[in-house]
Amino acid sequence: MLPELSVVTISRLPLHIDSEEADLDYPGNLIEATSKVRLNRFLAMVEVNRCEVGVHVANPDRMHELLVPGCRVLVGLRAVSHRKPCFDLALVDLGSTLPSAEARLPNHLVAETLAQGRLSHFAGYPKVRSEVDFGKSCLDFMLEGPEGRCYLETKSVTLVVDGVGLFPGAPTTRGPSTSAVWRRWWRPGTEPRWCS
Repeated sequence: MLPELSVVTISRLPLHIDSEEADLDYPGNLIEATSKVRLNRFLAMVEVNRCEVGVHVANPDRMHELLVPGCRVLVGLRAVSHRKPCFDLALVDLGSTLPSAEARLPNHLVAETLAQGRLSHFAGYPKVRSEVDFGKSCLDFMLEGPEGRCYLETKSVTLVVDGVGLFPGAPTTRGPSTSAVWRRWWRPGTEPRWCS
């Protein structure tokens, strides 16, 4: 049985790209909870209205620095009600920012922001394609416009040290191979952009 839910409506979700910010609507309602413990890569326990419930963690990163017992988290009710657990971990409240604990969320938010033209940094690229082949890899977005092409990769930043999001958040075998692809395609005069 589900506890009585306190739904938090988030009208602004800050997206940071370099020094620029855009505010987005989160897709759906979020419920305030308190983090208790992460049981394994994909399951954590949170407290919602004094009742412990399980939440699906759609992010295999370790998140030790984010998902600490007692911190405020925001969870969403899963659209498929027959699956257990019935909640998805969405965001972790660090006070000054809300890092995404949901690995799929950044792509959705960046796509929405690009479609609305709300990031002046990318205003010169009106054509946006997602999931673009890039050598033997696939990148999240390719932007095209009069200035040429801009490749954009988004990540959930799950390691925050002194207020700075770092990627990757843990040792990884995919991280170096992704970085190698970026280095191979980088050309003088281009400038990497990080979205979090």
